[in-house]
Amino acid sequence: MNDWQEFDAFLRELMPRLAEMARTGFADPGELHYKSRGQVVTKIDGDIERVAREAITARWPAHRIQGEELGWNEGRGDTTWYIDPIDGTMNFVRGIAFFSVSIGVFQNGRMVVGHVSDPMREEHFHACAGQGAWVGEERIQLSDVRDIERATLSLQSTSGSEFVRGAGLMLELHRRFEKVRKFGSIALEMAYVASGRLDFILAGDVRPQPWWDIAGGWPLIEEAGGAIEDLRGSPMTDQTNHFVAGHPDLLRQFRAWYVAGDE
Repeated sequence: MNDWQEFDAFLRELMPRLAEMARTGFADPGELHYKSRGQVVTKIDGDIERVAREAITARWPAHRIQGEELGWNEGRGDTTWYIDPIDGTMNFVRGIAFFSVSIGVFQNGRMVVGHVSDPMREEHFHACAGQGAWVGEERIQLSDVRDIERATLSLQSTSGSEFVRGAGLMLELHRRFEKVRKFGSIALEMAYVASGRLDFILAGDVRPQPWWDIAGGWPLIEEAGGAIEDLRGSPMTDQTNHFVAGHPDLLRQFRAWYVAGDE
């Protein structure tokens, strides 16, 4: 068993425990705190992240960890764990059963393992580089949609992103894609793209896209046959604000009209 497979096996054991914590807390999320506009956090977020960090550190004390709520640890080396204890916290606190627990592992310049658990549907999506993408014990892959005009788009945007600064791009997205949806959990939406339930995801922020949001879903997309890149087709970096993910054919079609319209 190599490192990646060991990380994957470890998360297969840990994620159900974290998902159960989220599921139990859904009935009573407790006191809320706002980090910024649209960014809410609960005690449960912190509790889940602490359990995850403690488990990882007990097994690999030298590894780096970045979580949404507790920031960076003092680890070192070329392995980083990204934790989003509840991706979709606004849904979580409003009683909307669409949120997830997401963890991804980055090593030697690539995201190598990704796990996304849907606590309310008790679905566990997972991928390890070179081993395919799965939900439970079932292999998953992208949908067979290859024409953007037949594709269902999942859209994620904050109030300050370029998608909502003007009506033009939003209108064009609705015109180009067959359907546009907005669910509220990037990690789970990426898992839905990987499993063929959605065809394409486009997400944007006024700040660089936090990797804890996308680390769990990133390997799922790639192992299901897709790709993830910025709006102009460049590789993702920790400074990328906006990204798209889906089948390479759909990415090429999107890029062809987006870049042409932006010049």
